Amino acid sequence: MQSYAHLLIVTAATMTLHMLPAAANADYAAVELSIQLGASPAADQRQSASVDATDTHTMDVLSSEPAASLPGRQRAPQLSEDQLVVVAVDDAGNEIYRQIIIDPRLVRGELTESGELGDRTEFYLDEVQFAVTLPDDPRITELRLFKPEWNGAEFLLNPLASSAVP
Repeated sequence: MQSYAHLLIVTAATMTLHMLPAAANADYAAVELSIQLGASPAADQRQSASVDATDTHTMDVLSSEPAASLPGRQRAPQLSEDQLVVVAVDDAGNEIYRQIIIDPRLVRGELTESGELGDRTEFYLDEVQFAVTLPDDPRITELRLFKPEWNGAEFLLNPLASSAVP
């Protein structure tokens, strides 16, 4: 019996749910990449979440370590603007693996200077380090990050950063 994993592919034209064999990545071990993401030198410091966070950023893969397993499957992935989409591609730009993560740059707070609960405040850090677990697939040569943006009808995936995978 063939089992299937769900993969949500979002394009500017439509949202489509594709079924891929669950064993597509089962032939490879997992690897955890430590990633440094920073604002581009020309980007202004972001003071609130309302500022466009989709400027070009710098991204570097700092290290690669074996991981015990891939993250659990996202059975019904739903995009939101406080997430990033991580896409691993091959030399030809073909997608090998996709994962949705919480945007590690986003910081939320609800405290005032006196320490009492206040209005919700959100801002983006200019530089963060985070980890992503991918299949240890020798075809993967590049990692791309996209920032979902809701246009009132659908999510658009705006390029945020990319980096070669050692």
